[in-house]
Amino acid sequence: MKNKILKLFPVLFAILLLVYVFYNNNRRETLLKKGETVYTLGTTTQLKSTSRSGLSIYYNFFLANDNKKIEARTFFDIKDAKKPYVFIKEKYIGKIFFVKYSKEKPIYSEIYFDKPVPDSLSNCTNCYWEKPPW
Repeated sequence: MKNKILKLFPVLFAILLLVYVFYNNNRRETLLKKGETVYTLGTTTQLKSTSRSGLSIYYNFFLANDNKKIEARTFFDIKDAKKPYVFIKEKYIGKIFFVKYSKEKPIYSEIYFDKPVPDSLSNCTNCYWEKPPW
């Protein structure tokens, strides 16, 4: 009996892990699409490449009203992903982009590489919008 339980443990653990990952991903999508969100400006800070997950871009932004800094990451899956690493780094790192985050759970965010920030906003430190500013 004990051997059966020990053999089933990895399977049960894997199932519970998949349910947890699915739940969190679904919750993230729900909060960003249907929940209360805020748009702000974020700055990309670094580009990392790993063999398992491909390219990741790290970025940070500040929350409205309490000025807390949030650091986030996104998988780089836009059209330029197949271009050389140096090109991507020069084009995207250290740049300012629009970011949308959930008011309820600010770690749930997404960055908009396809929406250029106008020069008039590039020095804006406390810019927040309830609706997309584009």
